[in-house]
Amino acid sequence: MLIFSCGKDQGPTTEFSINGLSDIDLPESSSMVVDVTIEQESPVAEQVTLSVSGAPEGLTVNFNRATDKPTFTAKLYIKDDSTEGGVYPITVKARSAKGVEHATTINVTTHDKTCIAKAVGYYRGTSICQDGSGLIFNNMQFHPDPDDPTKLVFLWQDAVIYAIVNCNKNRLTIPLQSTGNYTIMGEGYLDKNYTIINFDYTQHHRNGKEVKCNAHFIKK
Repeated sequence: MLIFSCGKDQGPTTEFSINGLSDIDLPESSSMVVDVTIEQESPVAEQVTLSVSGAPEGLTVNFNRATDKPTFTAKLYIKDDSTEGGVYPITVKARSAKGVEHATTINVTTHDKTCIAKAVGYYRGTSICQDGSGLIFNNMQFHPDPDDPTKLVFLWQDAVIYAIVNCNKNRLTIPLQSTGNYTIMGEGYLDKNYTIINFDYTQHHRNGKEVKCNAHFIKK
């Protein structure tokens, strides 16, 4: 006895290739757009979905369109927000509706940021608090940290305080640190010309009192 199965014919699959990718050297704090072409190499064209993986923290990588039928071109956007300088392998995958998959891996090179060197120097400024207290600075100096290129160091109430700087976003964060009389923590920004430093911070006093303040400095 013969038994015949009447399964649905899956039909031919799409064959395709990934073109337009090569290793990238990304200048400091920059972005780049790469045209990636999915080239049809068979008579049949079905939906192909793109994905990208391997990006480290601080590197944004995405496509402007993720799915289409070949032949088509998608733009791959790459932006360095806050990576440490290094070489990072990034993999682009393309997968058809019936499971045909191809992948290409490229190396993206990023560079250490240099905004700390631009921000160091002497500033004048003020600190104004919500309780009415305040300080005036005529010769405030911001130093680099010789052991950590992401930090700005300064004296506050005779205590050495540091701020962690995100050079791509020009943002700074002051982790909780002691000035002796109280602890301080806050966050703020540097302007794009590195002539202004501004941060909001909170004083945490030993008696439980908290005081909100703002500090604003202009380079001399």
